[in-house]
Amino acid sequence: MDEINEEQLEQERLEQERLEQERLEKERLEQERL
Repeated sequence: MDEINEEQLEQERLEQERLEQERLEKERLEQERL
């Protein structure tokens, strides 16, 4: 049970990091356009 839970948390964490990276990338591109 704990193992599954940890796997889940890891997946969520990776997902959050991925979303954060996408957001930063988008901001950077918008800055370059100015």
